[in-house]
Amino acid sequence: MKIVRFFIIAYCLFALYTCIDGQSPADLSRSRALERSALASYRAKDYAAFLRDIKQAADLRPDLPRLIYNLAGAYALNGNPDESVALIDRLIAMGVFFDFERDDDFASLGASRLMEIGKRARANNVATNSSTRAFTLPDREMIPEGIAYDPVSRRFFVGSIHQGRIVSVDQNGRSVDFSAPNDGLWSVSGMAVDADRRILWATTSSFPQFAGYKPSEKGRAGIFKYDLNTGKLLDKFFAPAGDGEHALGDLTLGRSGRVYITDSISPVIYTIAPNGKVLETFIRDETFSSLNGITFDTSGKTLYVSDYTNGVYRIDVLSKKFVQIKPSKNVTLIGIDGLYFFRGDLIATQNGVSPQRVVRFSLNPTKTEITAFRTLEANHPDFLEPTLGVIVKGDLFFVANSQWPLIDEKGVFATDKLREPIVLKLKL
Repeated sequence: MKIVRFFIIAYCLFALYTCIDGQSPADLSRSRALERSALASYRAKDYAAFLRDIKQAADLRPDLPRLIYNLAGAYALNGNPDESVALIDRLIAMGVFFDFERDDDFASLGASRLMEIGKRARANNVATNSSTRAFTLPDREMIPEGIAYDPVSRRFFVGSIHQGRIVSVDQNGRSVDFSAPNDGLWSVSGMAVDADRRILWATTSSFPQFAGYKPSEKGRAGIFKYDLNTGKLLDKFFAPAGDGEHALGDLTLGRSGRVYITDSISPVIYTIAPNGKVLETFIRDETFSSLNGITFDTSGKTLYVSDYTNGVYRIDVLSKKFVQIKPSKNVTLIGIDGLYFFRGDLIATQNGVSPQRVVRFSLNPTKTEITAFRTLEANHPDFLEPTLGVIVKGDLFFVANSQWPLIDEKGVFATDKLREPIVLKLKL
């Protein structure tokens, strides 16, 4: 069987195995051990042991598609076709794609059954395209990640992972440098505009893909504060040294101008007060594994945060108490990069599943569970690792082809495959 270990994307640089529903470190360790044991049993053709261990691993992380897929294969290998098909049906209902027909270990399901399964599975691999191109950027080696919008000047801002710079894009699609070479930026990830205070916030981290990467700066990260009108760098805030490695991801603004920032390596959400001079810890909890997207609801009292390998958390800002959002049976919240609250729903760029997609998730009335989802964009011809976005007047503008997979950890490109970066516009 084609054992599915990972969804191969660049952000998995930060994705650790993790628990859900608040697993303890002991539970986490056990789930990792079970998966390793299951894969070893598979290689040894001990399929009974493979089934036993992969089932326990899947029970610990029940909405992780790769474990569901491997468990379906284990059932097929052990002569349990009905159990296998039930899991296959669940994966198809999740909207993800696996090529079951090409995996010999599903042969026990029979040719006609596999043909019918394959037909339904391929429906998830058909293009769902509603977006239009908003603009392109001329520099193929940019590796864009984050995007922000200023409604006053009507400019977009796009950050570069490889070049450590920020460009502004006007209404005509013309791009110019916004940041200066001596600002000290590393790879630029998330950005947010405070239009009232005329500030652009940008997270930056020392990634190996950064052209100026220095091994001595590994794990360094910060957030830079710019004057929107002049482009002047106003301040820098750095994640604490001596506190492990950091990779600041996305950020969002409260109504007061307070900034909230995720860390994709350390299990921390940071904050900076309006006119603050210190990067403060808002929440630190070992439950978090690989925090990415972050967004406020319309009340400004609740944060929603995506954890790439855990799912989504809802945080009460005042009490700092948080709960994990439960996905219904046929929903997966794994692999979410950008996250945006819109008219009571959550909009997500989900690049950790196949196909990569933009999804609208529906919350139940108590905001404790995702009850349904709708794929808004998938299998777009411009997609090559879609990442972050920004909502402008009911439209999501998002980076369609960050091209993370085309640059290695030495900063070397697959040059012949690079294209101009594209930002798509999707009506919500």
